[in-house]
Amino acid sequence: MPGACLSRQGKLDDAMSFLIQLPDAGELSPGQLLVDDDFAPLRQREDFKALIQRMSSRTFDIQPTHGFRGVYGWAPEGEPGAPNAGPHYLLSTMLACTSGRGNSVAEALDCLRRAAGADGTSPRGTIYYPINGDIRVRTRQWGFEAAAAKLRDLGVGAQVLPGDLVDRRPTSSASW
Repeated sequence: MPGACLSRQGKLDDAMSFLIQLPDAGELSPGQLLVDDDFAPLRQREDFKALIQRMSSRTFDIQPTHGFRGVYGWAPEGEPGAPNAGPHYLLSTMLACTSGRGNSVAEALDCLRRAAGADGTSPRGTIYYPINGDIRVRTRQWGFEAAAAKLRDLGVGAQVLPGDLVDRRPTSSASW
């Protein structure tokens, strides 16, 4: 990142000139700026603190969902269209690993059946966002609370919880 390079070179004003543009470019997470040693020389600056506050307080809107059907054609704006128009997409489902510490074959098949059954049916349930040390969590954690709040506004159960796995939680009474 140019801001990190400029900061390491001691060009702190130039680094801030670059970094101040990040929120308008869509970067909403201050996480890297807070932990990367390249930005340490900037952390006591008032403009850096203001940038972190600005990034931390930003919210985002979500687009309304559309039930997925493989026969839909999709318009350039992301709206579903006629079956004979636009590109067609297939629902993607990650396959399970059935060796070592992976899932059993029965669990993998159950996940696939549930994924196939969720094709636009809006099943009841709760979406859980786990907070832990996994890199996939740490890089997305900044948006969990806002996403959960938006989902709850839409009547979808959503919780942010500490831990690695969500096990045997009651289903939400909220329906999609």
